[in-house]
Amino acid sequence: MNTLSEIIGKSYMLYAMMGIFLLGVISRFFLNLTYRGLLRDIGNLPAPKSRILKQIKLKYESCDKLDMQICNTEAFVKKNLYEHRVCGTSLRAMEKILGQAMFFGILAGMGSAIFATLASLDKNVIIVHIAATVFCAALLFNYDRLSDIAFKRQVVETGLVDFLENHLQMHFLAKERAEAEESVNASETMEEKAEGKLVDFMEARRGEEKEIEASVEDNLIIEEVLKEFFG
Repeated sequence: MNTLSEIIGKSYMLYAMMGIFLLGVISRFFLNLTYRGLLRDIGNLPAPKSRILKQIKLKYESCDKLDMQICNTEAFVKKNLYEHRVCGTSLRAMEKILGQAMFFGILAGMGSAIFATLASLDKNVIIVHIAATVFCAALLFNYDRLSDIAFKRQVVETGLVDFLENHLQMHFLAKERAEAEESVNASETMEEKAEGKLVDFMEARRGEEKEIEASVEDNLIIEEVLKEFFG
């Protein structure tokens, strides 16, 4: 008890609480930078610069080449987006850090104030811990609202789904139609060539038959002439 009273009296718990809140601010700051970078890159999705967008685009193209149909593009985008790591932490886990920081920060601050009251510590210590808890929690809450991570994430997800379904998928379909048309044209060309060869063969055959008929007629005429000459 005395040790804890000393820790609270010397504001060590106050520093710990502020450190917890600062961790939440830092996590939200890095998350905000990440989504802002993705938002800037959304308009250049045919040739994205960010690694995560390149990976999502490449995976989608690979699935199409392997004839692996993606039934739910939105789920595909969310899964790959949430698995992206910033400073070794996934985006989904980083989004939860702020809520956890707020919970443990308030718990540490108000718990210290309550214990200080029970231990009959100086009123200034109690007031400082309560005021610091309220101030830090309000600051963290407002920073979360100003950063508006949920909206930025939604815009990124919508932009990716729109590109994959309405642009990239249409490109794949157009490419497949072009290949099918080329295949049909090639088969028609082969058929035309085959028909041309058949026509040439038939004409050559008719020419040979005419030559044979002419040769037979010549032989008959010669035979008749010989018969008339020799009686």
